[in-house]
Amino acid sequence: MKNISHNPKIKNLDQESVEKLAIKQTARRFRQRYKRPSQFSVIKNQKISQYNIVVQLSTGDVLLFNSVTRAMSKLTVEEYKSYLLFLDGGTEKYEDYSDISLIAGLSQDGFLVDENIDELELVKNQYFYARKNPEVMTLTIAPTMACNLACGYCFQGQDKDTKKITADIPDHIMGLIDHGSERLKRLSVTWYGGEPLMAKNEIFKLSDRMISYCDKGQIDFSAMIVTNGYFLTAEVASQLYSRRCHAAQVTIDGLQETHDAMRPMLSGRGSFDVIMSNLAEVLEQTPLAISLRVNVGRQNVQECHELLIDLANRKFTEKGNFSVYFAPIDAATVESGTAFDTGLSKLEFSAALADLSEKSRALGLTGEATPPAGILGMCVAAQDNGYVINHLGDVHKCWDTAHDSEKRVGHISDVAALTESDHGRLWQAWTPFDNEVCRSCKILPMCGGHCPHRFVFHGEGDEHALPCPDWKWNTAEYLFSRAKSKGVVVASEWLPEQATCLAEQSGVRHNQHSMQAARNHVFEETGLDVQKFINRSASEDIDQQISIVDVTHANTPRPNQLDVS
Repeated sequence: MKNISHNPKIKNLDQESVEKLAIKQTARRFRQRYKRPSQFSVIKNQKISQYNIVVQLSTGDVLLFNSVTRAMSKLTVEEYKSYLLFLDGGTEKYEDYSDISLIAGLSQDGFLVDENIDELELVKNQYFYARKNPEVMTLTIAPTMACNLACGYCFQGQDKDTKKITADIPDHIMGLIDHGSERLKRLSVTWYGGEPLMAKNEIFKLSDRMISYCDKGQIDFSAMIVTNGYFLTAEVASQLYSRRCHAAQVTIDGLQETHDAMRPMLSGRGSFDVIMSNLAEVLEQTPLAISLRVNVGRQNVQECHELLIDLANRKFTEKGNFSVYFAPIDAATVESGTAFDTGLSKLEFSAALADLSEKSRALGLTGEATPPAGILGMCVAAQDNGYVINHLGDVHKCWDTAHDSEKRVGHISDVAALTESDHGRLWQAWTPFDNEVCRSCKILPMCGGHCPHRFVFHGEGDEHALPCPDWKWNTAEYLFSRAKSKGVVVASEWLPEQATCLAEQSGVRHNQHSMQAARNHVFEETGLDVQKFINRSASEDIDQQISIVDVTHANTPRPNQLDVS
């Protein structure tokens, strides 16, 4: 067995990002609960973990990955045969195994667990521990919903509020932080919009207040910003960095002509040249990390390879901390405009993503495909202590609703009432453990349901707006890529039929039927009328799409009944 995660000659796969420290701490808690024996003890009464994922190789060997511990190993043909014995007899037949050290190693890394352990219950406990953790507060603050661009697929639509944050809102934000400060140890802030840098002075002032408060209370403060990059000069980047905003997400959707068509200025002029010039300047002159997002749809999917070559030629990675990632254009809201027509299906996007990610890694623009932070990196919408606050002081749970006052959970001036509103109750009621697809998913410990918004407001976007993350669609591709980057496998060992879209190593994926059932369950839990929450501005087609279905036990889709096409 070649243990990719713990071989001292191979760098631990989970040391590649800051998030991995939290992941390893979680894995350690799981190991303590598993009470695994040492490799020198007699191994009995164990079973194969339900969170193991197997990727077959052309040689007959396999890659074995566990989504709880994030351990990955390569098993030879003979070692895999020993592993498969557990499917029949478990470790009561330990005397049949010629290589006890192999079995001990599998146990140590979580591939085998105590037969009395309820793994789903352990995942659930860890999930709610993270969800209700009072030591961490996550705030997304939109100081304005105005924007200087007119992207056709914008979740806000084109009718944006142009006002900036009012003078009293920062006071109320500080009150919210103080309200939860008794056990608070870490405050994480994301600046959002609209285009947040259209209110940069407000960002600077509020940052200073939060930093001063946190320093006095010995609370760790960190921030990042989501910006279109047009106003992100080196001077602005320096100001942000000095206020502990150490990372920026910037979007470029293709080469100049394509980008300017997809993300034009309000005036109709292009934005590509200014943004690229800013990025070069920021990377050369400041330590601000740039994560370049490329939104992929029918309009630009064929051009993305050329964009990657262009980015590599600009030598951004040599200038500073720069990386690229890809996201789908999908219609998460009814206002999402061209996204309804230009978005790729999940299957189409996943195929494109696997190809683009490989190309990006080869050019040095993207790191290894590391497992998602999952439960420890859960979406702000799922966190009890996570809020999205817009310029009006409306409090939301999700970025995608920040523009829509009808979906707010309350107002920042009344912190105590945030969980008492109808929408607040909906967010509180949702969990990934209330639907069979998530419960049976092999990457649940890494995913945690991924996108609560897709469940709570299912039907207000299009059919492409499903919650399962990229790892669910490209599990085998990501694992093989990581193993290849470590020299554990070579390209010829890949089996095309192991493509996750075909093999579904992680389990059945969500579709429209399972999403409707999950959404209706949330409304049943709260006793609220789903009809009240249907967006009346949606088209008749969308209203029909979210019509209530009978979700009795008999009619709820089983995993093997779901249409995953």
